[in-house]
Amino acid sequence: MNIYLISKVFIKYHLFQNILKSYLLNFLVRLMALGLDRNMEGVLCYLLFWISGLIFLLLEREDDFIRFHAMQSFITFLSLNLIAIIVSAIPIIGWVASTLINIAIIILWIVGMIKAYNGERYKFPVFGDIAERYYREFLK
Repeated sequence: MNIYLISKVFIKYHLFQNILKSYLLNFLVRLMALGLDRNMEGVLCYLLFWISGLIFLLLEREDDFIRFHAMQSFITFLSLNLIAIIVSAIPIIGWVASTLINIAIIILWIVGMIKAYNGERYKFPVFGDIAERYYREFLK
């Protein structure tokens, strides 16, 4: 294969990925400006995993329910993504462990959105306690 072709495909993929992220972030900001129901804002905290959690932490200053879910999303998914990346570097076992972590991420993502939609302040194991401790203090 031609190295030029490979680099061209790689650049196009990353450009597409960055454009998609910017559209999704713009979409989230516009949704917040509409004055959505707080349960829907709680769901949106989980939509883009840790990225949407960070966005809602930066934009929402008053509502403790939304700030809790945003902090929990941010801490949980950023931590698990970093762990999955680090563990995946281990030969053979790392691939299995990384796959299991990614399955856990998907399960927590679904549970978080369902609990937020139902108006529940559900704490994930380990990460929920950390979020509970810090969501009030983060950038207030």
